[in-house]
Amino acid sequence: MGGQHNNRLRELRKQTGKTQAQIAAELGVNKATYSTWELGRTELKADNIVKLAKYFGCSPNEILGFDGRSSLRTMDIFEEHYVTLFQKLAPNYRDAIIEIMSGCAKPRPPRRPKA
Repeated sequence: MGGQHNNRLRELRKQTGKTQAQIAAELGVNKATYSTWELGRTELKADNIVKLAKYFGCSPNEILGFDGRSSLRTMDIFEEHYVTLFQKLAPNYRDAIIEIMSGCAKPRPPRRPKA
């Protein structure tokens, strides 16, 4: 997943003046793992987002590139459950579900009233 987080992690790291290897060591991961996060080659898991946010002293939203001015609303408990289930799926199942949802979410022409 080449998400928005890649540029933000690089910016945050540069602000610390540290190398990828230094941050990786302090986080308890190898440099290659941290590098894939920064480059957006690996999807960040929730626990890693939290770990990074604590390390850099920012919010998880900042790690992911959200500036707080987003119009995104808070998810309700059902939506959180759906997201949790989705995250547990294998990539091929995720792709299939996204395809189904995209097909269902297409605008449909209004129905004609019955005469």
